[in-house]
Order: sequence, then C-alpha cells, then structure tokens
Amino acid sequence: MRAFEVLRAAYGTAEVLAPGAAECFLIGRAPDAHARTFIRVLGARHLLQAAAATTLGGGAALHWISAGVDALHALTMLALAAVDRRRRQPAVANAAIALAFAAGELRSGTRAGVRSQISCPCGGLTGQPVGDCSVDVLVRGTRHTRMG
Repeated sequence: MRAFEVLRAAYGTAEVLAPGAAECFLIGRAPDAHARTFIRVLGARHLLQAAAATTLGGGAALHWISAGVDALHALTMLALAAVDRRRRQPAVANAAIALAFAAGELRSGTRAGVRSQISCPCGGLTGQPVGDCSVDVLVRGTRHTRMG
C-alpha cells in the first residue's frame, strides 16, 4: 500500500468513525445529523477507493477513474455550495479536499503509466506502445538497434 492510499484510507476511516471531526476542524462547527450521514457515506467511498487501488494493483486506468470520481465529487460540492447558503462553507472545503485527492490520483496514474512503459521489454524509451517491440529504438544516442 502506497502512502497516498494510506492517506485516503485514514481520511475515510476518520469520516466513518468521527464524521463531525473534520468539519469541526475545517469550519468551526459540527455538522447536523443529515450531514454526518453523508460524511460517513463519503468516508466509505474513500475506503473503497483505497482498497481498490491496493487490491487491484493501482494501474494507471484505475487511478484515472478514481481521479474522475474525486473530480465529480468536487463538482457536486461546488453545486451544493451554489444553491445552499447554509452548507456553503463545508461544501467548498469538501470540494477542495476532493480536488486534492483528484490531483493525487492523477499524479499516481501518471507514475503508474510511466512504470508500465519502463517495464516493457523494449524499455519504453521512445514512448512506443507498451509491448510493441517491433519498432526501432535509439538507445542513448550511440547505437541503433532493431528490437524484436
């Protein structure tokens, strides 16, 4: 489990077990019962995403999908902030957190894509599709070889 998944799992656990703590810390007031229910649901989603990334290996596609889920969450929170004045502060804070998670997922997805190219038998040096060893590869600018 990588540090990012640990962070997501810890945040999700905090939301499930103490749904008012983060909101109290961020905006200085406790959420109502309705909001606590939704916070717990969001915490469960974070736990599910962390478990999926860990269990399924955290490939690039999974990270990109997870980033999309986080971005969608941020958009819904911004929409809530636009229509519900009473929930504006926590919704904007939640949107910022969701965008931070989306950025982390995009970074992880980019790194996962780079790792898959590097693990290609060709070395993935020229950006060719992973596993396509029939292309010419210029290695270190000194020698031209035909792979495959």
